[in-house]
Amino acid sequence: MKKIWERLRADYTPKSVEVLRKGYSLALFKRDCISGLTVSIVSLPLAMALAIASGLTPAQGLYTAIVAGFVIALMGGSRYQIGGPTGAFAIVVLEVLQAYGYNGLIASMILTGILLIAAGFMKLGSYIKYIPYPVIIGFTAGIGLILITSQIKDFLGLTRNDIPNAFLQRWYTYIVSIPQTNWAAAFIGFLSLALYLLIKKFTPKIPVYLAILVVTTLVTYFFNLPIETIGSKYGDLPKMLPAPEFPKMSLDLFRLVFPSALTVAFLAAVESLLSAKVVDSMSGDMHNPNAELVGEGLANIAAAAFFGLPATGAIARTATNYKANAYSPVSGMMQSVFLLGFMFCLSPLVKFIPLSSLALILIMIGWNMLNLDKMLGLVKSLPGDRYTLLVTVILTVVVNLSAAIAVGFIMAAVIFMHRMSKEIELANM
Repeated sequence: MKKIWERLRADYTPKSVEVLRKGYSLALFKRDCISGLTVSIVSLPLAMALAIASGLTPAQGLYTAIVAGFVIALMGGSRYQIGGPTGAFAIVVLEVLQAYGYNGLIASMILTGILLIAAGFMKLGSYIKYIPYPVIIGFTAGIGLILITSQIKDFLGLTRNDIPNAFLQRWYTYIVSIPQTNWAAAFIGFLSLALYLLIKKFTPKIPVYLAILVVTTLVTYFFNLPIETIGSKYGDLPKMLPAPEFPKMSLDLFRLVFPSALTVAFLAAVESLLSAKVVDSMSGDMHNPNAELVGEGLANIAAAAFFGLPATGAIARTATNYKANAYSPVSGMMQSVFLLGFMFCLSPLVKFIPLSSLALILIMIGWNMLNLDKMLGLVKSLPGDRYTLLVTVILTVVVNLSAAIAVGFIMAAVIFMHRMSKEIELANM
């Protein structure tokens, strides 16, 4: 019995408990506060932009970053993990909202949380590394393309509401709608792009997305540009978190959203464990994959209670946390505290942020998700990996994410078996 308990404790003890048990001081807390503040500055614009891309309000993105980010840091299995909304979920969330409404999204998040917790207790975290690499790169790139496509409307300030969802039809509509461009919005969009490129090249230590929002908001406000802003579309930002509450849901609704919950749980598991693995390679620490899955599951249920959207570990924000000299998961918790402070203090100013600058931020997130260097490497590699990648990308864009993942897995399995049979044939010659 003692051995079983020790094994359970080793598998599921949150990293926060593991690290703090070794000792903690005021100096280390100050260090975590500084890194938490740094990450919160990065997370603030991303949380709002990703919520908008998902069909929700900027406030709901902040709710998610605050609540889910705190729970992931407190209960997860990675020392430096920063959780919140990510680009990988935007398309799935939008589809669930369109099909089943917000109650359907809440139901899918609860199921996602249960699935992730179950996966953690079934010790499936260790098997994520066996997911075929071309499939991961393929569906990530496909999501990136869809994310970019979804933001052209706001980037150009188009006001028409009849833009189709289909990828090719949407691009055709954009092309024929160019004469209807709001050139003031387009100016802000291209100014945002110029700022992004200049900051990345000459002052990369400046938080680029926050700098874009500050500059473009000032330009929009002082020149009184006739463009859509957060305030004109979504109203004022609340100053506090809402009271936790679950809406009424039926078993039929849970049944309907279960396939979407499976997709979101898969994406959350893959992205969070990849993020933890990346920061482990930077820090030399070792994350606990099963505890991380449990923490991610609890975070999604908590985010659902606070009217948020799905959350997972975010690679860029987690890497920023480590580079900002974080010591422990307290840094991730403090990120949430600082975001709550920003929400309270800056809510009157947020309404002036132009949507075209947020669209540019999402376009750049989508561009980074393409992983062009990795895609090029796979295209130049073995034919099986190349075809798996291309089919996964195309199906993600043209059909849907679930079909792309299923077909990609089948192709990768068949190609693997083919390679193994060749190896056996060569060994028997």
